[in-house]
Amino acid sequence: MDPDLQGKVALAVDCSGHEGAVLKGCRIVRRMGEVVLVGVPWRKYTDLTAHDVLNPVFFNHVTLRSGWEWELPMHGRSFQWEELLGCRFR
Repeated sequence: MDPDLQGKVALAVDCSGHEGAVLKGCRIVRRMGEVVLVGVPWRKYTDLTAHDVLNPVFFNHVTLRSGWEWELPMHGRSFQWEELLGCRFR
């Protein structure tokens, strides 16, 4: 945990399925940040409880969700309204 990054990260993506990594992600993201679970939790690696993970989720208003790696965007998008809304204005 780099103290210089604490609370400055908008998105953390866990690809390991390790509950300790998820907890660290929940602790490092900024308030209203997001943690995406891409890795599969095949087995239990630590003695962490749901309370350990849910505490930083609740108090930092973290969005915790699962996802597929192919849902992550491959390329950035410009900030033009047509691209953001997926339509064209005439």
